Amino acid sequence: KPTEAHDTPFVPGPPVPPPLAPLTPPSTVEPGQPAQVWNIPYRRNPFFTGREELLKKLHDNLTSSKTAALTQPQAISGLGGIGKTQTAVEYAYRYRDEYHAVLWASAATRDTLLLDFVALASVLDLPEKQAQDQHLTVMAVKRWLASHEKWLLILDNADELEVVNDFVPTESPGHILITTRAQAVGTIASSSEVQEMDTHEGMLLLLRRARVLAPDAPLQQASQQDRAKAEAIVAAMDGLPLALDQAGAYIEETGCTVSSYLEQYQRRQLDLLKRRGGSGNEHREPVATTWSLSFERVEQLNPTAADLLRVCAFLAPDAIPIEMITAGASELGPLLQPV
Repeated sequence: KPTEAHDTPFVPGPPVPPPLAPLTPPSTVEPGQPAQVWNIPYRRNPFFTGREELLKKLHDNLTSSKTAALTQPQAISGLGGIGKTQTAVEYAYRYRDEYHAVLWASAATRDTLLLDFVALASVLDLPEKQAQDQHLTVMAVKRWLASHEKWLLILDNADELEVVNDFVPTESPGHILITTRAQAVGTIASSSEVQEMDTHEGMLLLLRRARVLAPDAPLQQASQQDRAKAEAIVAAMDGLPLALDQAGAYIEETGCTVSSYLEQYQRRQLDLLKRRGGSGNEHREPVATTWSLSFERVEQLNPTAADLLRVCAFLAPDAIPIEMITAGASELGPLLQPV
């Protein structure tokens, strides 16, 4: 039963508009006009499903402050595969008309963030874009962010949040949206956790991605059999969007039925979880690979936590009695036994 994976991948959709000319000064930009600067690296996902309350909460939190400089960054947190990046991209497309600039940077590591901020200097056409010292270029981007309004900066995969502090201004007249797996964000941002999809949303995502339903079609248009099998698949995958997208891509590519996919999944789960399917342009990793990378990260941070994960993975996924673990502590090895 899936418990962790990377962010739900995107599938081909309408072409992304090319970056436009350098940013026009705020005073000359008419309200309601599309963003003048745009470097979102993903197409809008035509199969994006649900998350309405989360999107509204993010928008309300970012726009409710009466003092722009006091607007707190918003963090979208949750397990890998839960749809953090996809939600951030949908937010950018949905509210792009409210901004003069919509900017994107990968915050997976300090190096990736440094390179992307150097790229932002070119996007913004700053004089320091050709500076030999990259840190001077980063400082120029920070000064631009601190001195302009009506911009949105998305920092994706910022799992080590302390890295972000060196790249954003202390007071922000714009909006910052962060995606992270970190549960505790401290004072850096206000966090909103992304949950697994409920049964109805999961069924819609699966059937739309499999092309059984049109992207805007209601669930009732699917046959009763397809709905029943889709519900079983959602339950088996615990509502994890990446796994459901992967299943839908497999059904579309192979031409199998929803019912036959469920039968195959019950027989050879691991094989199907290793098969990405789809274009893979935005997210190439299948569920199984993403889990492996996530587990390796846990093992690096805390070997005892990794041992606990191994124990839990050996058991059924729900309602594991704590007494089973404490009573068997002597069998749990030198790291986990004392805990």
